[in-house]
Amino acid sequence: MRLPIGKVIYNLRKEMSVTQEQLASSVGVSVPAVSKWESGQAYPDITMLPSIARYFNTTIDSLLKYEINLSDEEVMELTGKCSAVLEQESIEAGIEFCERKLYQYPNNLFLKLRIGALYTSFLNQAKDELQLQDLALKATYLLEQAAQSPDMEICHSANYLLGTLYMLLNETEKAEAALARIPKNLVNPEDMLVPLYIKQQRFDDAKKLLQTNLYGRVQHVISALSTFAYICQKEGDPDLGTRLLQMQREMIDLFDLNAVNLLANNLEMTQFYAMQQDREKTLQYAEAILSSLQDCSVSSFTQGLHRNRLFDHVELMEPMQSTEYFRKNLTALFTMDNLFDFIREESRFQDLIERLQTIWSE
Repeated sequence: MRLPIGKVIYNLRKEMSVTQEQLASSVGVSVPAVSKWESGQAYPDITMLPSIARYFNTTIDSLLKYEINLSDEEVMELTGKCSAVLEQESIEAGIEFCERKLYQYPNNLFLKLRIGALYTSFLNQAKDELQLQDLALKATYLLEQAAQSPDMEICHSANYLLGTLYMLLNETEKAEAALARIPKNLVNPEDMLVPLYIKQQRFDDAKKLLQTNLYGRVQHVISALSTFAYICQKEGDPDLGTRLLQMQREMIDLFDLNAVNLLANNLEMTQFYAMQQDREKTLQYAEAILSSLQDCSVSSFTQGLHRNRLFDHVELMEPMQSTEYFRKNLTALFTMDNLFDFIREESRFQDLIERLQTIWSE
């Protein structure tokens, strides 16, 4: 491998705004000699290295190992070439090519991340278990170094990949520690903890985590459908809005979340149809609210959820507001909001308000 000392001298000279003539005069050589060093046609005599290092206020070690910085684009281009060798030639040839590049740029942590990720992506191409383990170890070694990067994007990406590799190498404690170092706002490491727990035969922990993640995602979809329906209403597209709220209700039924979400869905349906002044639908869902509210008095929020085998390990806090608080606000909404003026004289609506006011008086 060619030493990059010529490029090092050139870069240091430019950083100090020194001419070739000034450098040549200071270290006792000719200008053409300096030119040959910088063009790579020749190396400085080994006895000249101390003088050159002192001139640039650096060390011989740094002079010889000085790393020419690669841009992110250059790293991507370089790893693309590495990938081509791995893909078109062999794993062995690819590793050899990658290691030559790593030796050229020993301090570039982004390069180590990319080649570590590349090795990981080629694990399924290993010809036998021995080669697979070797490739996984090489990838782990590189990613462990990349995980020390002060660049948080490099650090978190390396830890995410390390979670997978540690599991493959049966180092489950290291896998859990690597995943714990990833902020949840970037990626949810809990998605990878599930197979880790299964590997450790911690099935209760895996099930609890799966249920918690599933519950959160279902609630996110339910909320998104509600917001989308509201936008459709504001934009004058009630047909799509209706379909979205129906989809929300189907989600609630599919995951058996009536105890948790049906009351809110009935209220949204009521308000949605009231905006369209659909008398029958508004009354239908307003009456359904009453039924949902009656069910809330029978069991608590979490008790209703824990009867569901899909979510019986999910731990949630009880709502801060009581059902009585909700009942009072709902009564105020129906009696004071002009949204319901168009059905205010309806006997069914008046009966609904009376029942709301006395629902738990018995």
